[in-house]
Amino acid sequence: EAIPNVPMEVNAYPEINSLMKKYYNAAAEGDMETVKSLKDYSDQAELLRIQEKSKYLESYDDINCYTKPGPIEDSYVVYVTYYAKFHDIDQKVTGLNTYIVCRKADDSYYIHDCSEDESMKEYRTNVTKQDDVVDLFNRVQVEYNEAVTENEELAAFLTELSENLKTAVGDALAEAETAAQETEEESNTEEPVSAGEEQAAGRVKA
Repeated sequence: EAIPNVPMEVNAYPEINSLMKKYYNAAAEGDMETVKSLKDYSDQAELLRIQEKSKYLESYDDINCYTKPGPIEDSYVVYVTYYAKFHDIDQKVTGLNTYIVCRKADDSYYIHDCSEDESMKEYRTNVTKQDDVVDLFNRVQVEYNEAVTENEELAAFLTELSENLKTAVGDALAEAETAAQETEEESNTEEPVSAGEEQAAGRVKA
């Protein structure tokens, strides 16, 4: 189907703005239960990254939602811009993330995960190629580039943060996998039963 090319709307849906502010506030605080409640699925690596990043974050500020029509009825492609404030770093950092937001039967909104939904992923990609969306991405990228170019401390911090998050998430996933394997091995190990016990068990009448 043809992708509708309609102008982007800015903060046009209070319910979507409320959803995103709640999601980003929870992410900044490391409130993973709230994060999971606002999205229909998040893989373990994503959750670990959000949780680990919250240790460095003070807040997400100036959150704005740019929307385009979504692939199904009552859905939207949402581009969220924000400024991240990190502990001990004076300058805030601009950022932009893309989501698909859908409406439930009770009229509340949720963030839809597209990792296993190829048609929605393709739709989102095609909408993101539209001129006004490209312009938005470029504006945010230019501002980000200027900030890290002019502030060496900020640039060094963000580079170190990226490496720290990658290491922490990788270690946590490896640890979880090891723990799962150990649990599986324990569950597959049965304590041998003696011949006498087997015989006694055979004589028990329920």
